[in-house]
Amino acid sequence: MSGQRTIRHSPKILLCWPKHLCPCFTAACEDVNTIGGFANWVQDAEYTTCPHCGKPMKYLAQIQWDTVFDCAEGTLYVEFCPDCHIVSMQHQQT
Repeated sequence: MSGQRTIRHSPKILLCWPKHLCPCFTAACEDVNTIGGFANWVQDAEYTTCPHCGKPMKYLAQIQWDTVFDCAEGTLYVEFCPDCHIVSMQHQQT
């Protein structure tokens, strides 16, 4: 995989991208599912604190509920603590 960076989380490869591109500097408009980048909060930003270490958790993804369930509303935000391997999810909607 020459010319690519790989993030590994044993035993699976999570992400792979060309070295000249950064996968973490994007934000989405409304009604778009994203992985990485910045959250497009429906309401105020609500970053979760890790219940184990007390550090702010890292944003991972946002999922629009209507892409999962018909007639659903709102957005699911997923955050994680890379040190403690804990995942947090929260819902926002107007």
